[in-house]
Amino acid sequence: MPADYHIEHAKSSKSSCKKCKEKIQKDEIRIGISSMKGDIKITGWNHPSCFTIPRTIKVSAEEFVNEYLEDQTADGILDDPDFKQRLVIQISS
Repeated sequence: MPADYHIEHAKSSKSSCKKCKEKIQKDEIRIGISSMKGDIKITGWNHPSCFTIPRTIKVSAEEFVNEYLEDQTADGILDDPDFKQRLVIQISS
């Protein structure tokens, strides 16, 4: 199973960003990268500003957000064009 990518509000303050190693605070937006390791689903978390599109996915940040990133927020945050544009800029940086 290839990795899947999703965005959500952190459910607790227990996770850490895989890039900067800082805690991701409860309710803060985070991007998850989930993949299977044997029979176990593993999810790594990143702050949006720390996330980089994997080299194997050759698309722009805007295409990534539109085509690969699944919105798992209760409020459908990716439906907000202003938030989506800020996210694209963060991922592009």
